[in-house]
Amino acid sequence: MRDLASDKMEEIQVESPIIGKLASDPHMDRVAFSSHNSIWVIDRRASTEKSVGHIPKAHEEIVTSIDFNPNRQNTILSSSQDRTLKVWDLRRPELPILI
Repeated sequence: MRDLASDKMEEIQVESPIIGKLASDPHMDRVAFSSHNSIWVIDRRASTEKSVGHIPKAHEEIVTSIDFNPNRQNTILSSSQDRTLKVWDLRRPELPILI
């Protein structure tokens, strides 16, 4: 990933080389993307060590859609081929807040 402001490259290791869906946070300088059944969130304002959030095995199958809630900060919605729709609070991503 390239930091356009400083022209630095950052590498993030994911379990699958395929990046599925991508979403941009309307409230903060963050992006989220899916890789197989996991969700990754990158906060471009944070230091490198804290810039990446990860929800491993967010779904049983491939994530088909992700999006940030435009009306509520720190909330992301995901859907999957496993026929589930989940709402996540990124401050506590251990469990979805709604399935």
